[in-house]
Amino acid sequence: MKKFTTLLLSGALICAQSFAVSAEGNLISAGGENNYSIFVNEEKLDIGNKTVYTKGDQIMVPVRFVGEKLGFAIEWKAEDQGIFLDNGTVNTSVYIGADSYFKASSVAIGMSAPTALGAAPELKDGTTFVPANMFKILFGNDDAVIVKDNTITFQVETESQVQIPNPVKEHKTVEDAIVASGFNAVVPTKLPEGYEMSAVTTISNRMLQIFYESGNGVISYRTAVGDEDISGDYSVYESVKDVTIGGLTVTVKGEGETVHSAAWTNSGETFALHAENGLSMDDIRVIIENIK
Repeated sequence: MKKFTTLLLSGALICAQSFAVSAEGNLISAGGENNYSIFVNEEKLDIGNKTVYTKGDQIMVPVRFVGEKLGFAIEWKAEDQGIFLDNGTVNTSVYIGADSYFKASSVAIGMSAPTALGAAPELKDGTTFVPANMFKILFGNDDAVIVKDNTITFQVETESQVQIPNPVKEHKTVEDAIVASGFNAVVPTKLPEGYEMSAVTTISNRMLQIFYESGNGVISYRTAVGDEDISGDYSVYESVKDVTIGGLTVTVKGEGETVHSAAWTNSGETFALHAENGLSMDDIRVIIENIK
């Protein structure tokens, strides 16, 4: 029975032979107004104040919002203005201003020939946009991206279900995770009363993630090299505003006086906090001011 899923790919694990086939397929073309809605399977994706737009005949979407929802770990490579995506089975690198797209195997040797889509990735206000068609190339499926009535639907149709290897790796200590992350990550040194570290992980050995738990819920902390939003939180909140904490501009989201999400950048690194049950602004301030 056919199923649609964001985290599974069709057939057995992709092997090198499959990458000899052309990646172009039947590509979608843009048309009409630019007020597109994005769905990942049946779930509408909130992209905040980001605007889907057309460039030539391509529809440009924010790569991190869509990619993470489709199960990709994403890394911004500032030194060469590139984005690396990897879901454990396939990966790719795209570069600002370079109209060239391919997929490579994460589990074997092999990659597709580069394909030009007529629109290069663009960086707008700290967010990288790519053609929606890029994900059709990555999944090798003509139905992976469907546009109808100004709605863009990303989906992966599979006949047999193969679980994608988990890019999240657990570590015993924060020190081990920092080494695995590949950069000199800084971490919170002070948490609200009652919170203790419960787990520390890396995502594709590029992002550090720490979980803290108490009887009041869970706080997650993320950091990586780059300047894009790595929160992975696509919920719609009634309050979204920028505040200054320790000389940094921090975007906080929440309900009323309760903060659920905070994101900021500093010295070439990007950071995110998420509290499932919410925190006070004072708690958020204490955490951020004591990251070292």
